[in-house]
Amino acid sequence: MSCKNTAKDNIETEKETTVVIESIAFPSLVKSQTPYLFSNQDDLFLSWQETKDDSLASLNFSKLQNDKFSDSETVTSG
Repeated sequence: MSCKNTAKDNIETEKETTVVIESIAFPSLVKSQTPYLFSNQDDLFLSWQETKDDSLASLNFSKLQNDKFSDSETVTSG
């Protein structure tokens, strides 16, 4: 039996965390604005507004699937 405190019993090892940031193509092909990235706990979505011919505006969204955004879907336009 020993009175000596062994420090190795209390050592916590630090784990190194690596963060990887990758670029994902934006699904809009025309003039767009106000992008909004959001999640519903299971899926990641991106919404934005598009302007065509300076008179028609639309609200669009896309879902991230297999590391890329799906084809754009129009919610409403006017």
